[in-house]
Amino acid sequence: MSAAEKTNCAAIFPGQGSQSFAMLAGYAGHSRVLETVREASEIVGVDLEKMINGEDNALHQTANTQPAMLAMGVGVFRAAQSQLQTVTAMAGHSLGEYSALVCAGSLGFARAVKLVYRRGMAMQKAPPGAMAAVVGMQSETVTTLCAKLRESGGEIWAANYNSPVQTVVAGAQESVARAEDAFKKEGARRFVKLEVGAASHCPLMQSAAKEIQEELNALTITVPSATVPHNATAEPAKTPEEIKTFLRRQLTEPVRWTETVRNLAATGVARFYECGPGGILSGLGKRISADAEHIALSSSRELESLR
Repeated sequence: MSAAEKTNCAAIFPGQGSQSFAMLAGYAGHSRVLETVREASEIVGVDLEKMINGEDNALHQTANTQPAMLAMGVGVFRAAQSQLQTVTAMAGHSLGEYSALVCAGSLGFARAVKLVYRRGMAMQKAPPGAMAAVVGMQSETVTTLCAKLRESGGEIWAANYNSPVQTVVAGAQESVARAEDAFKKEGARRFVKLEVGAASHCPLMQSAAKEIQEELNALTITVPSATVPHNATAEPAKTPEEIKTFLRRQLTEPVRWTETVRNLAATGVARFYECGPGGILSGLGKRISADAEHIALSSSRELESLR
């Protein structure tokens, strides 16, 4: 990247849902990614590399997905770091918030890997639930309709504000299943049920939030070196204790991704580098902030293009 091409940029990190079997293969030319996954495996005592390579079916279990995706995001950032000279902010979607804090120097990698592994186990123990993506409907309408359904006895909430016209809802399995007709009647173009067994980012995660709070209380954390807006508020924390509070709140409150991207763009971020597999956040970003550049570092080819 030449001096003339440099501009304020943000590194952003995907969360659970972006994982795929053999996602390491796309980074075959960059040993830092594999080294980081192996480092995480040693920390939690689980062979994440084997899971990613599809040698068993354990990758999609939440407790395994979370350290695997944390390692992938941090590994890709490490591989790209020398070329990303103008990173002024970092942000992550859900689990990706932990990756952002690690790469901003706020949270040690080993502590983060242990924490998200325990976070995943706590989420697996939470009451069963369901999630679905509502596509083609304004987020405000989704929020209002969820409130109406709760007034009728349903347990359903807006969980991820992913873009102006894509919101993920979460709640009790029966409530989410019954909601499809209501959303389509109000104009939703699609109602896509997600392959998950828990309802993230809604009040059904209270037990997991309480459990993770105990882990957070013992955590050593510092103010990050870059701006890191949090999912619960779309704003950066002011103190280490506030960071812990936001990480707990993240489990039971919606991910405000649309606001996060817009707020970063308003501060002068003109380029977003997605560090990790999939490219989902880059696709959402183009719908949120079309004037900014959104680059998915989803393989060695994209990493090489930074040189």
